[in-house]
Order: sequence, then structure tokens, then C-alpha cells
Amino acid sequence: MDNLLADGKIKPMIVVMPYGHVAREIKTAGNPSPAPSPTDQGVIEKELMTALKPMVESKYRVLTDRNHRAIAGLSMGSAQSQMITLHNLDHFAYLGAFSASANHSEWEKADSVALNKKLKLLWLGCGTEDFAYPGMEKLHTLLDGKKVKHVWNASGAGHSWPNWQVYLTKYVQLLFRD
Repeated sequence: MDNLLADGKIKPMIVVMPYGHVAREIKTAGNPSPAPSPTDQGVIEKELMTALKPMVESKYRVLTDRNHRAIAGLSMGSAQSQMITLHNLDHFAYLGAFSASANHSEWEKADSVALNKKLKLLWLGCGTEDFAYPGMEKLHTLLDGKKVKHVWNASGAGHSWPNWQVYLTKYVQLLFRD
């Protein structure tokens, strides 16, 4: 990121990288229902929207409108980022999804007109040898069928850091360009 910024290839931005395994809530004897899974997308969505986003906006000089907010994730974080964005289109204008196809039913019921209007960039990437590739390719095909504008980046290799570093490098260069 520093090199891309120094080379003028990206806009200045603050990058926040939360841990996607949100701690389980402590349940009291009066509330014995089982705790949600720490990978439950509803839990990370709540954490991001009600704790992390307000904390960042209160501690850093950031632009707080949706056009200046992006989200991306890899693997499990990709699925989380997709669902958070679909549920909060008024908060995010950019979505990068690397190596996880997420919930196709959520995408199927999403309004393609709203997606095209709200998302300035929907960027998908997955390696052809990645176990997530069939699902990501299916998502790409679904979005094509719904005429949802998106970038599809199928590359070689598998579920790996080298792929995700390339995807992040490509994705961030497209953010906040207007």
C-alpha cells in the first residue's frame, strides 16, 4: 500500500483490518440460548457497523459518506464483506471479494438496479485452482445474468496469499477515483 501510494497509484486511505472471528457473547444464566458462532456473519456485521465503524470515524479524520468507504475480504472475510455490503448498501460504495462465493440466495434476491446504482465497484477474484473457484465462478455468472456491473478476475493458483496480494493491489487502485 505504501509503495502504491508513493507511486501515485492509489488515493490516500485508512485501512482497517478487523479480525473476522468475533468473540462469542457471554451468556448469563438468565439468557441460556447458545452463543452464535464466532464466524456468524450477523455477529461480524453487528461488530463492524455498531462498534468498529463508529470508532474509526470518531478517532480518525475520515470522510464518512458511503462514496468514501470500501470493504473487501479474503476467504471467510470475503463472504462476510459481501453480506455486510448487501445489507448496508447505504454505507459502502466499493466491494472486493477474494476467494469466497458467499450466499448465492442473497445475491439472487438483490435488486440489480440498486446494486448498479449504489456500487461504484464490485470486484471479484479467485484462483482457478482454489476450492472456492466453482462458487465464485457461479457468482460471476449470476451477476452477469442479472446484468450487475462487476470486475471478474480469474487467475491461476489456489487459496493463497500470493493471489490475495495481487487482488488487493488491483482492487485498491480502482477505489475513490471520482
